[in-house]
Amino acid sequence: MLWARSPEAPFDTLEHVPLEWNKALAESYFSEAYFRETVLAQIDNINLFYVAATRAEEELHIQFPRSAQENTARIHQLILGSIETDGEGNAKIGTLQGHFSETEQGLTYDFGTPAVSLQKNMPPPVTRPPTR
Repeated sequence: MLWARSPEAPFDTLEHVPLEWNKALAESYFSEAYFRETVLAQIDNINLFYVAATRAEEELHIQFPRSAQENTARIHQLILGSIETDGEGNAKIGTLQGHFSETEQGLTYDFGTPAVSLQKNMPPPVTRPPTR
């Protein structure tokens, strides 16, 4: 829900109008409020990602959907746009060096070395069903 004002009649006599959030607002009397709220929501998402990415003490794992669209409407597309690759499996974000690979499941980017090996913490495989 978006509470908005409009300088256009007849809405200019109302303090605020409750509106259902949708893209049609971009072409309405309330387009200014819609675009302002859209920008603020994007800034909130970027700030949330920054906080999550900078608070990790040992490791950081980030997953995001693979998208065919080449725009920056979503934060994962901004992140993908900031990763440089050389076509030989090397990846870079700023000065951070890493690797990438492509499988049927999608793209994988690895930066840094895990602090704890996952193999050490995995329980032994179950070789037979539990009994009573």
